[in-house]
Amino acid sequence: MTRTLVLVAAFLLTAVDSPATAAQPYTINAILSLTGSGAFLGHAEQVTLKAAEAVINKTGGIRGRPVQFTIADDQSSTVLAVQLANDLIAQNVAVMIGPTLSATCSAISPIINKSGPVEYCVSPGIHPAADSYAFSTSMSVRDSIRGALRYFHTRGWHRVGLLATIDATGQEGEQDVRELLALPENRDLSLVAVEHLNTTDLSSSAQITRIQAANPDVFITWMTGTPFGLVLKQISQNGFEVPVMSPSGNAITVQLAQYIPFFPKELYFSSLVGLGGDVLRPGPIRDASKLFNAALRAQGVTPDNGYVFAWDPAMLLVDALRHLGPDATATQIRDYLEQLHGFAGINGIYDFRDGSQRGLGINAEMVIRWDIPTKRWVPVTGPAGRKL
Repeated sequence: MTRTLVLVAAFLLTAVDSPATAAQPYTINAILSLTGSGAFLGHAEQVTLKAAEAVINKTGGIRGRPVQFTIADDQSSTVLAVQLANDLIAQNVAVMIGPTLSATCSAISPIINKSGPVEYCVSPGIHPAADSYAFSTSMSVRDSIRGALRYFHTRGWHRVGLLATIDATGQEGEQDVRELLALPENRDLSLVAVEHLNTTDLSSSAQITRIQAANPDVFITWMTGTPFGLVLKQISQNGFEVPVMSPSGNAITVQLAQYIPFFPKELYFSSLVGLGGDVLRPGPIRDASKLFNAALRAQGVTPDNGYVFAWDPAMLLVDALRHLGPDATATQIRDYLEQLHGFAGINGIYDFRDGSQRGLGINAEMVIRWDIPTKRWVPVTGPAGRKL
């Protein structure tokens, strides 16, 4: 063998055996609420990213490079979320996942909208501008409420009571409820009582008593986290037996397990089709859902809404990087996503061409309930709040 062939052979062996050249990870940073008020969601999202990482790497990573999700805790604080985002901007990263909450996502959006990175917020409660670097998970809050109201029609619930927190989550929910009830399609529904709650309040007795006196057919509690538990306990203490509808952010198994002693007889969540299971028709969405469920079972958990929020954003960003390559810039990734259509996720077929920066509409919505004995999520509607 000539010296030249020996050198070539040695180079090839080095290229194959060297982990530095063959398996350099591609890091995708995430900012999540692992502590603080959003911890119920943040911990679920952390597990989801770990499960997604395993699936992505088993299927080739990003052009042969394994993906590694690196997570920082913003402690549910807007100030800390901005600090962490500025650190990522200084590192010139192209993409990031998170934060967990609407408030922290909104705080970050202004500082990333000049040149990136692409921010895929895992809260549905923000409304990114078209052509911005911000994207939002799942359908909008408005579509979530619209699907819930469709379910009210099928149950013959006409008188609606509403209790909303005074934070950004509650304010948006109340505004959407009022605007949707004013539409002709909801002319047989009326808002008979509206009350408000501070996220730091220690009692909701007065608000619940006034809503109960209005005799609603159904009660919307538009809030997430600790205030939701406070309200459920007060409903039980008041003997207020009425169907309760909650946003998807409360469809968290660990959280609900704490509320079993005062669980309402009828508690529903306007959630996502990603928890639809066998109710979904055979096809690419159901296939994606099966993959998702298998990946989460491998992590030892049964999926709930917290896990659903982060899965599709991870898969969409990896899809962009697989097409564009690991050296893609934030602008290239944003432009790719904004033209993406026909992508099958667990929550629907994505089409970003409408400028909403979320790719999903009301067909991603599904009303579900949590069955305590089996600890399983049970769909009570099909997509978009339609009858099963």
